[in-house]
Amino acid sequence: MSKPADRIREIRKQLKQELQRLGERREELYRRIEGLKTYITYLEGLHARVKKVESESQLDEIIRGAELTTQIKPTFFRLSRYLVEKEVKQKLEGAKEELEETFGEIRTIEWIKKSANVCPDCHGQGQLRKVHYVREDGLVRPVLYVTKCSLCRGKGAISYSDSR
Repeated sequence: MSKPADRIREIRKQLKQELQRLGERREELYRRIEGLKTYITYLEGLHARVKKVESESQLDEIIRGAELTTQIKPTFFRLSRYLVEKEVKQKLEGAKEELEETFGEIRTIEWIKKSANVCPDCHGQGQLRKVHYVREDGLVRPVLYVTKCSLCRGKGAISYSDSR
């Protein structure tokens, strides 16, 4: 086997592994997104319930049911409700931030997948450029030599399938 063919085989192997790993991570992130969406919906409903609370017992029920850390101050019902509402808002904001970060990671994975098969020799150009300096009549001038990339055969990309 020729050297470029061996390199292509190795690059394809690495590319397949990387794409598989990225695909698994993307699926994991989509499951996480579904869980976050459900959690956000739950928190939004909880926030609406907290706003409508009119008694300490209702507030205590919400706190226990949602496993919140806020403690009721018996003589300060309005303050207690405000603190519970604030805690729920903080959890809601945190979940929304995490959702945005997860979408950002998915966008990064998609970008990596699109650019994963770029030829490492020509960097997607399909050709290799080399400058040689020629000395003539006391002057030095650059001469650009352009050759087709032998690794990707001028395509600029290496497919991860076995067909060339």
